[in-house]
Amino acid sequence: MTPGNTVVPPLPPGHTGLAEQASGPALAGAAGPTSPVQGGIPKMQAIASTSDAAPGSPRQAQAATQPNQSRSMPPLQLVNDPEIILEYEVQKVGPSGLKSVEVWLTRDGGASWQIFAEDDKAAEMTSGGKYVRTLRLPQDGVYGLSLVVKSKAGLGRPAPRAGELPEMLVEVDTVAPEGTLYSPTPDTSNRNTLILSWIAKDRNLGKTPITLEWAEQPSGAWQPIATNQPNSGSYAWKLPPALPSHVYLKMTMRDEAGNVGVAVTSQPQLVDLSEPEGHITRVTTTANKKQ
Repeated sequence: MTPGNTVVPPLPPGHTGLAEQASGPALAGAAGPTSPVQGGIPKMQAIASTSDAAPGSPRQAQAATQPNQSRSMPPLQLVNDPEIILEYEVQKVGPSGLKSVEVWLTRDGGASWQIFAEDDKAAEMTSGGKYVRTLRLPQDGVYGLSLVVKSKAGLGRPAPRAGELPEMLVEVDTVAPEGTLYSPTPDTSNRNTLILSWIAKDRNLGKTPITLEWAEQPSGAWQPIATNQPNSGSYAWKLPPALPSHVYLKMTMRDEAGNVGVAVTSQPQLVDLSEPEGHITRVTTTANKKQ
């Protein structure tokens, strides 16, 4: 969907690299329904850019209320690549065919709209056709998307008006989580246990984004301590037997968009909580020792 050369991301399960359709031709720039698409999924031609617009607030963009609003805001889909795969279908195409297929975009929950991309093969589409295209969004942020299809007679759904909710809501998040892993401290209430402490930050961390591991060397091999932990900021690690006296610690943070951040201690951390014991076994005299 974007101008210029772009890298097509891997296809999702079920896609073959062909422009999928039930009974009509493919989108702009695509080959026919049975011909391989050169370079992967074809792209829709971008005709406007929002790169200079202020990014929408990820969670706070709200649409202006409309008295005839018939649907609620769609669920937010998180992606970690600005080049998304857009799937759509067209119905009720008359004998005259289609004049245009446009993607309209909002960054403020529907308060304002602009045309963003257009399919230059709209005239080849037929009723019941299903199509797969790529569209490159400008940058990180939340985008609402709606499709506008027009016949050659100019009939069809009008362009979305101010306050109209989008069909799809997508957040592009390419930023990996950031975090700090602190030196462990003994758990004073539990024997042979260390408290691992950290700070992890990301706007889309999710409920269980933390994995903790240890290794004798900073390059691994990493052994699990705890996986899929909440971002609580601490974890009580019951030390396993035969653990070295010093180990490196690693925290992996994964957000809901699939971005991964990693923090590894720069120095091996002391994890030996052994408490030495000593006992007197005998008392004698120096005279006895000389005998």
